[in-house]
Amino acid sequence: MTLLVLDIGGSAVKYGIWENEQLSQQGKVATPKSKTAFFDFLEEKLISFQTNFEIKGIAISCPGEVNEQLGAIMGLSFVPYLHIGFFLTELRKYFKLPITMCNDAKCVALAEYSLGAGKNQGNYLYVVMGTGVGTAYVNEFGEIGELPEKKKKMEVFLAESIKALNNSAISMVQVSKKIAKKQNQSHVTFDGKYILEKAKAGDAELISELDEMYTNLARVLIILNLAYHPTAIVIGGGVTANPQYFSNVLEKVKELVQNQKDQLEKFRNIMAPKDEKKILEIQLPRLLKCKFREQANLIGAAKYFEKKMSN
Repeated sequence: MTLLVLDIGGSAVKYGIWENEQLSQQGKVATPKSKTAFFDFLEEKLISFQTNFEIKGIAISCPGEVNEQLGAIMGLSFVPYLHIGFFLTELRKYFKLPITMCNDAKCVALAEYSLGAGKNQGNYLYVVMGTGVGTAYVNEFGEIGELPEKKKKMEVFLAESIKALNNSAISMVQVSKKIAKKQNQSHVTFDGKYILEKAKAGDAELISELDEMYTNLARVLIILNLAYHPTAIVIGGGVTANPQYFSNVLEKVKELVQNQKDQLEKFRNIMAPKDEKKILEIQLPRLLKCKFREQANLIGAAKYFEKKMSN
């Protein structure tokens, strides 16, 4: 089966062809500013690829939660028009092809659980770094998004709320925009690679900004680990392709667990009932890097399409 696959992000839309368990024809464009512009872009890509491929459907990774019954994308994201009206229904009606849409973090989890870093391993939490920061949990039965009964919903709610409140402080995309604005260069596109290279070269301001970002991210990862109790946390997103980024995250997590337990205790005390405080220990999370990195969303979108069509 040949699919056109897309990953809609806050700053870019990635696309490609999925055929015989392989991605090809990959590319990306700046995220269209309106629903009409997105439809025009998708139509152009579809027509272009149909000259060489017999496309059977379109598989899309996107921010927000997809409501299949309504054909709508719930929630809020950096792509507002996704959440207006019945976006999925409109897509299917316009293109007259089988189309699926799946939450971006769930797509990463599907790709990595099926073929990557968490292959056939349950009880993993996937954290996806993009314009926003998404999470998806795979339980011991391989079910995505389903928490075992032993997990406390309030613990997870609090951890996810803390993560959401820190989105702009832990996303490399958002931190890059903040730095560009501070340097009066909002018109310039600062990406993670540029920021990391400048910091490595000794830019004191960028070193300070990145240290703050790593501290905030490490704290969020520790709190998520405290709430979900996963076997491992798998970190994905294009920025993880930079080995410096991942090693810095690991180092900061270790530093916080070793030196700032007192500051983290308040989160444990909020999350744990009185009779469980001794059980709920602040531990060093086991962190893994996604195998597929920036391709994970596209692969996961394809795997979700295949799963839906086989049911």
